[in-house]
Amino acid sequence: MENKQIIKKVIDYIENNLDSRLNLDDIAKEAAYSKFHLNIVFLEYVGC
Repeated sequence: MENKQIIKKVIDYIENNLDSRLNLDDIAKEAAYSKFHLNIVFLEYVGC
């Protein structure tokens, strides 16, 4: 899956789970990326 699609999936996951306690480990698992790689890709596409 392309990085852009992964970021969309991550943003959708975050938006759908705003009422839950979110953490980077769970988000990275959802994206099937390491949390370190996800952080780099997310920063590249989103800027924060």
